[in-house]
Amino acid sequence: MIARNEGDRLKYCIASLAFAEERCVYVDSGSTDGSRRWATSRGIELVQYQVTGGQFCAAAARNVGFARVRLLWPDAEFVQFVDGDCEMDPYWLERGVAALKSRPDAAIVCGRVREKGAERSIYKRLCDMEFRTDPGETRACGGIFMIRTTAFVDVDGFDARLVAGEEPELCYRLRQRGWRIVRLADEMVLHESSMYCFAQWWLRMTRGGYAYALGRSLHGHEDERYNVRETRSIVLWTLGVVVVTGAAFAALGAVALVLLVVYAVQAARVARDRHRRGDRPSDALLYGVFCMIGKWAQLWGIARFWLGSLRGDRAPSFDYKTQPASGPGEQP
Repeated sequence: MIARNEGDRLKYCIASLAFAEERCVYVDSGSTDGSRRWATSRGIELVQYQVTGGQFCAAAARNVGFARVRLLWPDAEFVQFVDGDCEMDPYWLERGVAALKSRPDAAIVCGRVREKGAERSIYKRLCDMEFRTDPGETRACGGIFMIRTTAFVDVDGFDARLVAGEEPELCYRLRQRGWRIVRLADEMVLHESSMYCFAQWWLRMTRGGYAYALGRSLHGHEDERYNVRETRSIVLWTLGVVVVTGAAFAALGAVALVLLVVYAVQAARVARDRHRRGDRPSDALLYGVFCMIGKWAQLWGIARFWLGSLRGDRAPSFDYKTQPASGPGEQP
């Protein structure tokens, strides 16, 4: 379990793990909200991870936690990763273990993630729809999953250089070794994004674009062409459409602006797909519209990656949770 200043969200997370606390490790990355004291009061093994240059890195924190698990319980066949803003379903661990035991070719199993209080804002609703994916074999998963320890060791864990997109990149390297990633229909966690404004959502989407560009820089030249299609799509649906429309406007005048209708058409196509998958019409339309708006945030993320790479800048922070997580001050 990893967290930094999650406050009450962490308390809910730990409470949901009451049945597994005796074999639980909490990695804290410099919290100042009482998180460490709360965790240790429950008897949970605490690891204080030193944040380098004030930059939180989930990948590095998870690696540190996994190493402690292996030290304390070297017999552990499987490890569950969970973030401090999630509440674990009481039946998930049993079901995840059963799934991995029945699939010796599977490195990872994950389950259904739901956004807690999705009705409280359109941004939390978008988050919940993003989590709603079909069960079966998949190419990647998010940061909440159960993994076979031998598989994690096989690929040397997370790439600690990645500040975003570390989970799909881990899955990519696992698949290159012949492992499978399996998504179950079972409930896994309730997630609390605390997203209530457009700026938070925009930053989260910017992180997605940054992750695509970072992943492409590492593996885009390999046979699978990792993240090449995703980054190309983002650029085409933003700069590509603008350039074509601008050229047509110069040649044909204002009538060329009709080309921008392609945004509405694509949003409608995305909405139709979401509706067919079970979303309500209003939710499906919301998702389609924001999918197209999000392309511009993702483009900004791609630009931030390449500009930072050229200038040698430190990776940016993408902490979109501006809503404070209540909790008493941390004691020294």
